[in-house]
Amino acid sequence: MYLFIYYKKSGEVQYIQIDTQNMSIGRKETCDIYLDETGVSREHAMISIPENGFPVITDLNSKNGSFVNNIRITKRQLRPGDVVRFGNVSLIFTWNHEFFMENQQHLHYQTALLQIDRNLLTEKEYPVLIQGLLDEVFKVIAADRGYLILRNDGKYNVMAYKGANIEEKNTFEKEISSTLIEQCFSSPKSFFISDALSDPRYSHSISIHDLKLRSVLVSPLRYSNDVIGALYLENRSQPNVFTEYDRQFMDKLSEMASLSIMRAWELHEEKRKRKMLETDIFKKYKFPGIITRDPDMVKILETISHIASSNAGILIEGETGTGKELIAKAIHLNSSRADKPFEVLNCGAFNEQLLDSELFGYMKGAFTGAFNDKEGLLAKANGGTLFLDEISDIKFDLQVKLLRLLQSGEYRPLGSNKTEFTDIRFICATHKNLKKLVENGQFRDDLFYRVYCIELKLPPLRERSGDIPILINHFVKICCEQEGFNIKTIDPEIYSLLSNYPFPGNVRELEHLIKSAVIISKNDTVRKDHLPQDILKKLEPCFSPTNIFTKKDLLEAKKQVINNAVSKVEEKFIRDVLSASHGNVSKAAEKAEINRSYFQKLIKKYGLAAKNFRK
Repeated sequence: MYLFIYYKKSGEVQYIQIDTQNMSIGRKETCDIYLDETGVSREHAMISIPENGFPVITDLNSKNGSFVNNIRITKRQLRPGDVVRFGNVSLIFTWNHEFFMENQQHLHYQTALLQIDRNLLTEKEYPVLIQGLLDEVFKVIAADRGYLILRNDGKYNVMAYKGANIEEKNTFEKEISSTLIEQCFSSPKSFFISDALSDPRYSHSISIHDLKLRSVLVSPLRYSNDVIGALYLENRSQPNVFTEYDRQFMDKLSEMASLSIMRAWELHEEKRKRKMLETDIFKKYKFPGIITRDPDMVKILETISHIASSNAGILIEGETGTGKELIAKAIHLNSSRADKPFEVLNCGAFNEQLLDSELFGYMKGAFTGAFNDKEGLLAKANGGTLFLDEISDIKFDLQVKLLRLLQSGEYRPLGSNKTEFTDIRFICATHKNLKKLVENGQFRDDLFYRVYCIELKLPPLRERSGDIPILINHFVKICCEQEGFNIKTIDPEIYSLLSNYPFPGNVRELEHLIKSAVIISKNDTVRKDHLPQDILKKLEPCFSPTNIFTKKDLLEAKKQVINNAVSKVEEKFIRDVLSASHGNVSKAAEKAEINRSYFQKLIKKYGLAAKNFRK
């Protein structure tokens, strides 16, 4: 009675009879319709035949879904000509085999719909998708011109065309009948006109007579119950070109394609706007040293353009090497303080006494060795910006003094009785979770809320791997300028290899890695063998096309994964016991129940310093 037609990739055509009231569909061998293909669930769907009407498809909560005419369904009644997809398998639903074979034109339509369904499934790039759609239509319909039109903000825009002369590209609005387009946007279904020029219904249409239109077929594109566009076909030389079968085909095609066209259009527009925003931001604002096309980073730069003029405190969070100082400098350069000093203090690089003197300055005789007055960074940065990197490393006593400074702008240099005033914009940064430190009592909550007015979280390089190729090019260029080299080409394999490396040291690690490769290279090409061997060893087993894996390789890979996981847990354990012991190595080793000398080796292994855990 009914039939599924399955065009296999091998070219074989399989006819599947739908002749039982309830038929199961899936990859399970006991299913009535057995589809052993990728993406098909074991029990994917059920097709049932009611007493009156066409069969009904019901999805059985399959992993990849069931689709009818490219629309995901849970339950839907089929119509002849529907393209039904289970996973990666597309089937055409039609009448019985005799009807199908007797109507060869019907066969052409169904084959075209099947190809279009495959294109919609695989092609995501908007320009390719819509042009490919018109190409498939022209294979089965005798049009000499075709246009895909979308309506945006009340205007009609031709997004793709076929058969029109190139010189007409900028005058499409004059090449399409506004009368027929308006009719399409108010019509629920496709329509065709046998001879528009002689049709009395259009005797008053200026556009039809000016264009001397004969055969026309127009089909609306619908999305969320709205008409978003149209497929517009015409043949100006002959009347009676299009048929009712053509109209039904276009109706089915429009139903299938509308969702994919709209989604591809939205993605295309998002990319276009993002590119405009990126160009706009880099033109209007100063971001020296910041190289990015990553959407998250561009959003951060957009945020900087809004907050730079404010004096609000800013906290920059990000892993080591993500560019926190560059971001702080960008905020400064785009503020009203841009012509004033920008000073940097790494709070983790000094002990408490040195940090105190670096920040506040001191008077002659303030302590042993203070032979002269020294101006602190607060005085040097007056009127400008002070960037406090690794603020989480400041000890409690100094946190109290810093809080008073942030509240009032007042401070006293060491050894002075005179209160000084400074007008500074403070930008703070940390690679740690400052909120967690507050919760654990390791950072003052009142100071936290002073520096945490605006937060910027920088993504690690592994989360913006799309930036790696442009960063490689940038660092090669910079290194060549600094070292006087003339590197003309970069081995393409370097891009693919490094784009898959996790970069625990982030952008800084990439910069040093590229600089090393440029210096090692002896000619005008940077090749992958110029990269550090430890990097290649980590990457090449996964990406070498000639690599044949053995059971030994699998066991080695498992061992490496386990070792990496153990190392992370071990490092956290060492950090926790050091923190609980306030940096006292002997007490920490005792708490960990580990020999003190071995405990010190572990501290060194993970690049930790006991002094950073002292309160």
